[in-house]
Amino acid sequence: MHALAVQNIPEGKEWLYEVKFDGYRCLAGRDKSAATLWSRRANFFTSQFPHIARACEQLPAETLLDGDNPFDSIIVGYYQGGKLLYAAKVRNGFVSNTRREVAAKLKGLEIDACPFANPPERKRTRWALTRDQIKTVYG
Repeated sequence: MHALAVQNIPEGKEWLYEVKFDGYRCLAGRDKSAATLWSRRANFFTSQFPHIARACEQLPAETLLDGDNPFDSIIVGYYQGGKLLYAAKVRNGFVSNTRREVAAKLKGLEIDACPFANPPERKRTRWALTRDQIKTVYG
């Protein structure tokens, strides 16, 4: 969930607040000289977590900790009447090991054109892409 930044929090008896203690979502990468930690919003964490950064220096150069995974989600469909129909964008469950396994199985199956007979027209959601977004996937 992405929170919306605001200047003031809402007031009133219907609002309750609690402290959130769950940490940071962080990526780690290493180039030829050092490891770097950052968030998906490009906030750098290297200086805040030097012990983790030093541990990541043990990684081979030019790698992510995240396993150098080539995708974040996949687009899926189903056949009906001989046509491939768009179903959804699937993101859940693609942890590092699963991404590597799926990427290895899909390697060499890439195509240059959108195969779906019905690219979605509706507004983009967490699970769906618009027609134009699907076109950018295929170049």
